Amino acid sequence: MRRRLFGSLIAVLLALIAFVQPAYACTEWMAAGTAVDGGGTLILKNRDEKPDHRQELKLFSPAAGYRYFGLAIQGANKTLKGGINEHGLVVFNQAASTVPKAQRKATPLIVDKLLNKCRTVDEALAMLPQFSGPLFLNIADKRKIASVELGVNGTYAVTVKENGLLYHTNHYVTEALRDMNKRDYPSSSIRYERIGDLLQSAPAPLTLQQFIDFSQDQHDGPDNSLWRTGSAPDKVRSLATFAVQIPTDGSPVLYVLLANPGEDQRAYWLAAEDVFSGAAGF
Repeated sequence: MRRRLFGSLIAVLLALIAFVQPAYACTEWMAAGTAVDGGGTLILKNRDEKPDHRQELKLFSPAAGYRYFGLAIQGANKTLKGGINEHGLVVFNQAASTVPKAQRKATPLIVDKLLNKCRTVDEALAMLPQFSGPLFLNIADKRKIASVELGVNGTYAVTVKENGLLYHTNHYVTEALRDMNKRDYPSSSIRYERIGDLLQSAPAPLTLQQFIDFSQDQHDGPDNSLWRTGSAPDKVRSLATFAVQIPTDGSPVLYVLLANPGEDQRAYWLAAEDVFSGAAGF
């Protein structure tokens, strides 16, 4: 009897641990068409995580498929958190932090696979049946933006716009997949409301500089703002901003801010054509 009770207590403890795992987070937003100054699209990712690793910008040149450039975790696996390929397709990912960490077993390397195989938003969306979450994706080409919520067992929900705004944080917002939210994550809701307010109240049409200004917003304190500084040294905080303006004609413009732990912040302004020609030095 004691052994059975002990086993039950361990099971409960493990379940609780799964729910209180640190919630790695990102805030991402996009604009398209008439919402963008000059047309085309804008997309930005603020990457938030515990400050226990280093990030780098890396150009990937696989033997087959398209080349792509993105924000990677430094190390053997070079885990890609988002990037752009040589055809101007941008793909960013986000954690589904309202799902226990132990259950977040998404298809690996989704960002790499989409950037390697696809030229447009439509081509990327056609590949979604191959993938499973829990995970979120935000995708842009020069004409469309798409917000994707991946559920389990091949389920997903997609919102696409050619004109207008899209934004996402770390909880499911579509009616079809809202039941996937298994725990409350207040920071995600706070950031979702804040970026929505900023986008909808800003003078239109929007510019890349406005997107960058929003990315530095600290309206809601160290743990809940769009740019998070963390209320303690080991708390999740913002480690990078990756923004892209994709014009209808010409080369996309990239802005990347790296805030690696223990280092001065480094900002990069890059033309995509320079990255893929080798002129940018990556």
